[in-house]
Amino acid sequence: MDTYRSVEEVTVGTGNQSKQFRGLMFTSTQDVDARIQLGIADGTQAGVTLDFHWKSETTNTPVIIPVACSAIAGTNHGSSIPSNVKVYGLR
Repeated sequence: MDTYRSVEEVTVGTGNQSKQFRGLMFTSTQDVDARIQLGIADGTQAGVTLDFHWKSETTNTPVIIPVACSAIAGTNHGSSIPSNVKVYGLR
């Protein structure tokens, strides 16, 4: 199992952010039944979009995705996070 030294909340806004993480954690403040899309990139700015449907009937059940990234795309570049979902970067 991976261990992380710090956790930082990531606010997905309109612009891209240079952020280096070893993993991403998603939590919810209420029940979730939504599509999550989050663009991420590596050091060469080659990117992918994490695109998944998350259905959870309990709150604050985290989903942790171990992924190395150096940039988080904003909503102008395809990221879509429902308002009741929080994203945390793990280092």
